[in-house]
Amino acid sequence: MKAVLNDIFSDHAVFAANKPIRIFGRGQGKIEGVFQGEKAVATIMDNCWILEFSPRSYGGPYTVELFLDGEKKILSDVYVGEVLLCSGQSNMHFKLSSSTEPKENYKNDDSVRLFIVDRLEEGERFFSENGWLPCTKENAAEWTAIGYYVAHRIAKEKGCAVGVVACCQGASVIEAWLPQESLPNSVRKIPTEQLHPDHTLYPWNPTGTLYEKMLSTVIPYAFSCVVWYQGESNAFFPEAETYAETLTAMIMRWRKDFLDEKLPFRIVQIADYALYPFDKAAWETIQKEQLAVPQKLPFVETVVSRDVCETDDIHPPTKSKLSLRIANSIL
Repeated sequence: MKAVLNDIFSDHAVFAANKPIRIFGRGQGKIEGVFQGEKAVATIMDNCWILEFSPRSYGGPYTVELFLDGEKKILSDVYVGEVLLCSGQSNMHFKLSSSTEPKENYKNDDSVRLFIVDRLEEGERFFSENGWLPCTKENAAEWTAIGYYVAHRIAKEKGCAVGVVACCQGASVIEAWLPQESLPNSVRKIPTEQLHPDHTLYPWNPTGTLYEKMLSTVIPYAFSCVVWYQGESNAFFPEAETYAETLTAMIMRWRKDFLDEKLPFRIVQIADYALYPFDKAAWETIQKEQLAVPQKLPFVETVVSRDVCETDDIHPPTKSKLSLRIANSIL
């Protein structure tokens, strides 16, 4: 198979500062790269290849020269800054266009950039093949609202480029983001008929499906922080009582996959909701479980949302206040 570059490597890419810069793809052949005078030769295994450059501090714009079995490819307008992996279900996917932010306030900011991992659900305007998108007034509507606000806040405070990788799917259960072998036994033992209805309502929710179809496509890109906003589709007894155990297992597996045992996570606690679809106690149990995870793992913080979100909508439209809290936690 001819050497192919992963879609996440395009013009306008942002690499995480102070972490190894890994460039990867599929195929065979002689694969080399040059970044700021540093040369690297790819390691190839199981038809996958990877180049690694040493960590850098903030800076750019740069170019990266790649030689894929004789074919030269140049990535231009590349920066080293902060890179956020924004993942979870619909409140993370929730677009700026659906928020309370007036369209006249949308920003042009070349230092803030978005990469969208292809979802299994149709209806997107941008795809991974579009590469990295610098933020403009025209494309801001398609951004994850949380990713948009958090990225702009961090860029302003740190004076660096900020990249957002949106890897989210509405109505997704946490088990879909974790491979079968990493699922805790306590979760495996729960009969299907006792799980939240979303497990069987949506084709992307079998265990490991979103891990394989979405997350794995950006492994092992280096990230500065993961922002995880999910839990509504697990608010059902008895699985709600195992959420902290499952999320802990997921964080440990993702850290292993991304080759970063200290990869920071920000867990966004699901907001209060006045019209609980099933059991209020199960919903509140998820909230408590989300607060418990930082007690189990280092470099994890839970961001409380209940006092800055509307309670009459399962998708609170005001995302600016919550995003400011997330950004400040990261900062």
